[in-house]
Amino acid sequence: MIAGTGPAQEDLAKLVDDFGPQRNVRLIGFCSEIGTLLDAADVYVQPPLVEAFPISILEAAASGLDIVATAVGGVPEVIEDGVTGLLAAPADAAALARCIASLVVCEERSTTLGNAARSRVCDRFTTERMLEKTTDLYARLL
Repeated sequence: MIAGTGPAQEDLAKLVDDFGPQRNVRLIGFCSEIGTLLDAADVYVQPPLVEAFPISILEAAASGLDIVATAVGGVPEVIEDGVTGLLAAPADAAALARCIASLVVCEERSTTLGNAARSRVCDRFTTERMLEKTTDLYARLL
């Protein structure tokens, strides 16, 4: 399932039609029920070329999903390659495919990464933890 809308939506739909994987790929457009989508997924893939801080990756990690992403911007702050998910170089489709395939082939690795991602989010990225770190920073600066 590919959720979302944007300037590449028509091109993506054409690719799906041209290569015939309609039975395997569903373009669902905008979806406000992200939790439902995450619950239905086995792997969350987000290959941005630019990403300041990946809130959607945090949401997927909090769900315990395996994450495959590109190592750009703030993504490596959330996903440690081989520990809490898998990272590929930006714009390297072959590396991205290898990461995805490795999770499909090895269920044990998949479970380990998903659990580690959930733990990292719970330890570092909850609202309470972020407030605590911000308060500590202000206290040190003052």
